Amino acid sequence: MKDKRQGYERMNNIDENDDTDTANSTVYISHFGSRCLQVTWSLICLLMFLAGIVMLSAAQSWKLSDRECAAQLSIWSPLLEAVEYEQRDWVSIFATQNSGYTGAPTEHMEAKWKRLVDVPSVVVPPERVPLLNRSTEQGFVPVPAESPTQGYVAGVEVFHHLHCLNVLRQYIGRDEYPEGLLPRILKQNSPLAIRAHVDHCIETLRLALMCNADVTPYLLYEKEVESPLQVPAREDFQAFHKCKKFDRLLDWVHLNGVVVPLRSKGSAA
Repeated sequence: MKDKRQGYERMNNIDENDDTDTANSTVYISHFGSRCLQVTWSLICLLMFLAGIVMLSAAQSWKLSDRECAAQLSIWSPLLEAVEYEQRDWVSIFATQNSGYTGAPTEHMEAKWKRLVDVPSVVVPPERVPLLNRSTEQGFVPVPAESPTQGYVAGVEVFHHLHCLNVLRQYIGRDEYPEGLLPRILKQNSPLAIRAHVDHCIETLRLALMCNADVTPYLLYEKEVESPLQVPAREDFQAFHKCKKFDRLLDWVHLNGVVVPLRSKGSAA
């Protein structure tokens, strides 16, 4: 009987050893799993950090082109591809010599204004008409059949605005024109028709200025005054502006435009 008890005791010792080994194994596995989890999270954090650096670098190096910026801020136009911006001071005639666009009418002045307003029309493809909030079923003037590009005849607002400004200039100086230099709008229309055109231009320019609403600030210079009636400040009308490069638009229209002899355009010149 004693031998049997001793044998049973040996079996118990074996079981105790097995329990100890299992516990040690569990602790080792738990420790190993924790280390793996730490390494995994460290790698994830490192990858996220590197991805953030890459995205930040890409965001700083990538920016919209002038054309893309203009497209975001404008109705579609075929001239968008020609848009470029520049930053510059304006030139004020109060501080410099006459620009050549103001004053009593002269042949040279009329030629300068003619360059700004006597421009071709542009072509709007049929598929682009809906982008102007219009329909091809509204009876717009088509481009002549012999034109290499088909679509509809369109003007460009900036040249319409300049035309209107020129009309106001001509109307103001209508009594100062030399013989033979009087513009057609003043020769070929009745006083009532001329006044109606002038009113149209005033309203057009009002709408354009309010629509585009230049929010560029201009400062005021301090100045000494000799009378209490004088204002002790002078506006900086040469303020710094961000502008579209106008000559690029003018060149694009002359290169890509179409000349369509419309009677209304001729009578308003």
